Amino acid sequence: MIMRFFKKHIWLLVAFFAIVLFPQSLSLQSKLDGRIIITGLAIDKAENGFLVTAQTISPSSGSTINGGQAEISFFSAQSTTIHEGIKKIAAETGKEAGIAHLNYIVLGSSLFDLDLANILDFVVREEHTDTTVLLLVADNAKEEIKKVKNLELGTAVAMRKTFLTKQNQSNGLLMIANQFISNKFNPSCSSIISYLEIENGEQEQNSDVNSKEGQSSEQSNTNVKKGRIKYMSPIALFRNGYYKGKLQTADEVAGFHFANKHAKQLVWGFENINYKNAEGCKVTFQSKKKKVSMKITITDDKPHINMNVTLSNNSIIEIILSNNDTLWTYETQKTYLPKEVRSQLEEQIKSNIIKTFQTCKNYGIDIFNSCNKLEQFNKSQFDAYFKNHNLDQYLNDAIFDVNVKIDTATT
Repeated sequence: MIMRFFKKHIWLLVAFFAIVLFPQSLSLQSKLDGRIIITGLAIDKAENGFLVTAQTISPSSGSTINGGQAEISFFSAQSTTIHEGIKKIAAETGKEAGIAHLNYIVLGSSLFDLDLANILDFVVREEHTDTTVLLLVADNAKEEIKKVKNLELGTAVAMRKTFLTKQNQSNGLLMIANQFISNKFNPSCSSIISYLEIENGEQEQNSDVNSKEGQSSEQSNTNVKKGRIKYMSPIALFRNGYYKGKLQTADEVAGFHFANKHAKQLVWGFENINYKNAEGCKVTFQSKKKKVSMKITITDDKPHINMNVTLSNNSIIEIILSNNDTLWTYETQKTYLPKEVRSQLEEQIKSNIIKTFQTCKNYGIDIFNSCNKLEQFNKSQFDAYFKNHNLDQYLNDAIFDVNVKIDTATT
């Protein structure tokens, strides 16, 4: 009886749901059309405050939450506070603007004489903001963030995920806002932030994906240039929220990534390697697993920092001889990792890590946060030492040594 009733009056149910849901869908579309979503911010110093530039994603006309097209735009405003700048951008666009989806912030070098932890306080105070937003720096934040439009859309709106991948692959690092702010209040912690550098990519053949209605097929198959994030960029160094210097040479940047415990994989090119009877070869080395450990003790009133870096699942991708002939080893890499090459790679990695430590030491930066580790795991020695010393004396007195081991077992 009940089944017969539903079959006979099913149209009533359809009409009911249509009446209830259709107005809601219209309202949702109206809200989308009246909103811009801020996914990135660039902050530079202005004459009377800040120049705030917002990267916004706005749904194209007729798009929905789960589909349709999105457009990336950039808007700038001068203001005395970051929050005021965001309000001015919203007023300029005539749409509602929010930072609940904020993914990354680019800080311009013009801010480097200010306390950046204090500037970033708005991230913590905003009720709906994700405090794990990625931090990046650039010489000119406004100009650099505008280049993001040349990247793939997925990269442009998910910069934090991109740099998490880069960190894992030893060519970038992930510093988030709440960690940076927290480090300000821990005298034994330093902060480091990657530079954002976007360069033009190779010319590519464009597909029909971007063709618009009314265009001919010849127009849709044009060559376009896509941008890309630079593989390896300098690293800015901060202490107590203030800029202190940067790692900018290839050896210094490489030394940090070799010793970064969060970087698990490594593909790196080494130069000046002697192989058999050839000198000055270039070697491309790959490691799929890395382990970094560090032990800090106070001996004879001096900090001793001992770091161990172990690379396993290793292989040599290629060796380019000094006469530019290439010895391809990819097919035989499971059994090919010459001892003479391995020892030279270990020595270069060790040299780069020590160089990085010394450069940061000169800036007053404990790059590997060894002091904080001493406090965590050897509190009695930490308290005894810092009764009569400060962090600068700790760095000046520190004796740093590194042991690098490339396992003979290969992939």
